[in-house]
Formats: sequence, structure tokens, C-alpha cells
Amino acid sequence: ASASASASASARGETDTRAEADASDRAVLRERILRAALKRVDEHGFSDAAVDAGLRDLKLSPASRANALGRDGSSGAASACGPGALAGELVGYFEEACDAAFHAKVVENADKLSTLNSSDRIEWLVKTRLEYVVPRLDAWPRALATMASPQNALATFKRRASLADDIAQAADIAHVDILPAELDGARWYAERATIVALYAAVELHLATDTSKDFRKTWAFLHARVRDLATARTSALELKSYVDVLARAAGLDPARSDVASAMAASALRAASRAPFAARILAPWIAGARSKP
Repeated sequence: ASASASASASARGETDTRAEADASDRAVLRERILRAALKRVDEHGFSDAAVDAGLRDLKLSPASRANALGRDGSSGAASACGPGALAGELVGYFEEACDAAFHAKVVENADKLSTLNSSDRIEWLVKTRLEYVVPRLDAWPRALATMASPQNALATFKRRASLADDIAQAADIAHVDILPAELDGARWYAERATIVALYAAVELHLATDTSKDFRKTWAFLHARVRDLATARTSALELKSYVDVLARAAGLDPARSDVASAMAASALRAASRAPFAARILAPWIAGARSKP
């Protein structure tokens, strides 16, 4: 019995080792495929076609795609099958790369950030992160639509919530006043909800901006950050900017699952803080009442 148990444990160990090796191989293959696909975004946009073109460039078969990205090309970032699953993987990969580059730049500029006031830090951080989108700007409206699709919305919301937390920490807003003092009881939630809304509004403005060097977008960002600093605007008002700018970019914010996820998260946060509930309730109700 002892020998049998030992053999069984050894077999399980070998199985676990093989599984780990297979997962590592899949991760390497996924990286190769999506990196190749990014080179085809200028031609095909953030689409399934760009991923297929990347596969052809690597001389890989559709079977390689299924092995690296999951069933029918889907994975944890876009778990549903069907059109757009590969595009969701590709957009997610691009955003992850932008986030990594952003983190590195924040670390590199830590001394500079320490000399700025809270508003200037928020402005610098949002602008710096969005500048990584500029090289792919022609394809970005379609990428935004892909991120807002039902199969990609949850992964998108998680990335944006994480980005908002990173910006809040880099701005050190736990020790400065960027929002009204009345929000003290819900400051952590309100600040991050506001950063998500601010980032989304400026991102959509950027996607439709034709001014030289995107001057109108950066002026819009500057104005909204100053409004926040002087308590002349709120997450609710920023959400209205998001709605208008999304329509200008050809998107329907009322049908975005990202908006619904943001609303649900805000509702959970608001339930812990009465003042936040009063600030965010119209936003939540508006997002939930849309078909």
C-alpha cells in the first residue's frame, strides 16, 4: 500500500510538472502571436483579422492559435467564443504593454512628480498614460468598442480599476486634497471612481481630436482636473462627458457593459458611505436604466 501511494504521488508530481511546462509554453506562444498581431494593427485594426495575419507572419497554424489563446481563440480575458474574442485578447495585450511602460515611466519620473502639486500630478499621469495610445489612435475607436463588448467588459473594467488605483497611488492623493472634504468618509472609493471617469472622458476626447499635437485634448484634461480640484465637477458630471464623447466616437455608452460594471462597483462603494451614495446615485441609476 505504501509503495502504491508513493507511485501515485510520483505520478501526480510528474503530471503537475508537465502541466506547468505546458502553461509556460502556451504563455510564450501567446506572447509571440500577439506581438506579431500588433504589427498588423495599422492594416487591420484591433481585430481578429490582425491576429490571423500575425499567425500567418509566424507561419503558425490555427491550431497554434487555439493552443495559445484558448478555445476558438478565447481566454480568460475574453472567455466567450465567437467574433471579437481574438480582438479582445489583442486589445488587452496592448493595454497591458502600455501599463507596463507607464509604470516604468512613473518610476523614472518619481523625483519630478514629487515636486508637483496634486492636480498637476493627476494631469501628468493621465496624459502620460494616454500618450501610449497615440501611435494606435486611428484604430482606437474600434478598440474601445471591442473593450466594451459583453465578452470583454469585465476584463476591461478590471484593467481600468487597476489603472485608477495605480494613478491614485502615484499621485499620492491619500495625502492631498483633490476632492471635496465632505468625501472623507468615502474618499478611497470616490477618488478612484472619479479617476476612471476622468480617464475615460479624456480618452474619448483624444479618439476624436484632430487638433495639432492633440492640444484640445490636453486643454480638456487640464480644465477637468482644475474643475475637480476646485470642486466644480463630480464623477457624475464626468460621466456625462463620457456619454457625449462616446457618441462622437461612434460608440453607444448606454449599452456598454463597462458602464454597467462601473455602476455596480460604484453602488457597492456607495453602500458603505452615505455621502458617496448621494454623489454617485444618479450615475448608477442612469447606467442601470438604459437598455
